[in-house]
Amino acid sequence: MKIPQFLLGLTVFAVNVANAASSYKVTLPSDLFAGDVQLKAGEYTMTLEGKQAVFKKGKDSVQVPFNIEKNEKKFPDTTLELDGSKIQSIDLGGTDMKIMFRSSK
Repeated sequence: MKIPQFLLGLTVFAVNVANAASSYKVTLPSDLFAGDVQLKAGEYTMTLEGKQAVFKKGKDSVQVPFNIEKNEKKFPDTTLELDGSKIQSIDLGGTDMKIMFRSSK
C-alpha cells in the first residue's frame, strides 16, 4: 500500500513535536545533587527516558533515577524545589508532572 506524501509529512511532524515536548531546559544556579549524582552549575537539557532523567550539558550526559508525581493542574513554568544542595523535585512547565529525586544515603 502506498502512503500519500502529505500523510507521511504529517506523521513525521507529529513525531518531532512529541520529541520536542519531552525535552526541558533546566538551569542549575549552583552545583547540586539530583539523587546521588552531583550536577555542576549551568544549563542542561533534560529528557525523560523510562525511569531515568537524562541531563545533557554539551557532550556530557548523566542519568538519574526518578519517580513521577502528578499534580492537579499543569505547572506554568519549570521550577526546581531545593533542600540545601539537593534537588528534591522539578516541576515540569506545561505538564502536570513533578519529577522526584531521592538519594540512597
